[in-house]
Amino acid sequence: MSSSSLDSAKALHADGLYQASKSLEAVTIDLEQLGALDKQSESDLSRLKGRKRAGCLTIGVLVGLGITALVLLGGNIVGFSVFLIVAGVAIGLPIIISANKGMESASKHEFPDYRYLPSLGLLRLLQADISPGANVDLRLNLKEKPESEVTQGKEKKTTWRKMVSTETVSTLRGRLEDGTKFDFCIAEEITSAGEYFPYRALSGKTKIKLRARKRIRWKSSLRLRFKEKRYSVEVSKKSNVESAIQLPEGASSKKVEIKPGEIKLSAVTQTLKFKHKDKQTRDIEGAWNAMAVCEQATGNLLTHLSAMMFLSLYQTLNSSQTKQPTS
Repeated sequence: MSSSSLDSAKALHADGLYQASKSLEAVTIDLEQLGALDKQSESDLSRLKGRKRAGCLTIGVLVGLGITALVLLGGNIVGFSVFLIVAGVAIGLPIIISANKGMESASKHEFPDYRYLPSLGLLRLLQADISPGANVDLRLNLKEKPESEVTQGKEKKTTWRKMVSTETVSTLRGRLEDGTKFDFCIAEEITSAGEYFPYRALSGKTKIKLRARKRIRWKSSLRLRFKEKRYSVEVSKKSNVESAIQLPEGASSKKVEIKPGEIKLSAVTQTLKFKHKDKQTRDIEGAWNAMAVCEQATGNLLTHLSAMMFLSLYQTLNSSQTKQPTS
C-alpha cells in the first residue's frame, strides 16, 4: 500500500472499532482497505521482530566477545574488551528500542482475519440485492473488547482463576431491494479457567505446575422484517422452515422464530476446546493468550455461516411469495 493509502486506512478505525453508515460499495471498499492494512501490519511486525532479534544478537555477540577476551587474555587488552562491550550495547540497544516502538505502532493496525472477513464476504454477496444508493450500517470490533466476568480464589495450595467473556464482534443492518430489512450479528463467547499449584519434583525441589483450558464458540443471528403483502411466512410452517435451513459443517441451527412480518434464525458454531500445561510459571492469563484460534479456519467458517444463513432465510421468503412484484 502507498503511504497515503495506509494513512487513509488507519483513519477508518478508532482503537480497533470500525463504525459506518454508508453505501454498500463504500463500506466494502473500507473493509478491503482495512484488510490490506492488516496484511501490511503483519508484514511490518515480522520485519521488526527480525530487526529486534538482530539487535539482541549484536549485543550478545559483541558483549560476549568482550567478556571472553577479558577473561582469556587478562588485563593486556582491557581497553579493547571494554570497547567491544560498549560497542555492542551502543549498536544493539537503539536497534531494539526502535524495533519495539515500530512493533507497538504496527500492532495497533493488525487484526484477526475472522473479525472482518465474514462482513466483507457478506457485503459482496448482498451487492446484487441492495440498491446502489441504499446505505448499510456496520459496526465492527477489529480488536478484542469483551465484557468479562472474572472470579478467582485459592483452595488449599491451589490458586485458580476463571473468566467468562462475551463480545459482539459485528452487527450489520440494511434494506434489500424488495423492501426487506435485515439485522445480522456475530458474537464471540469465551470461557477460560486456569490454576497453578506447588509440587515436589523427583529431585526433591518444590516447583510450580500450571494447567489452563479455554472454550470458544461464536453465535450469530439474522432477522428479516418483510412486507406481508409480498411474503407470507406462517407459524404453522415453522418445521418446514427449520428443515430447509442449511449451514456449513461446524455450525448448527439453534432457533427459528416466526412472527407477523418477521423471521429470525439463530445459529451457533461448535465449541473449540484448548488445553495448556506449563511449569515454573503462575501466569494464567498468559496461558489463555497462548491458546489462539486458527484465523484462516475460523474466518472461513464464519464467512460461510453468514452467507448460508442469508441464503437459507431468503429462500424461505421467496418460496412464500404471495404476489409478484409490480414492474
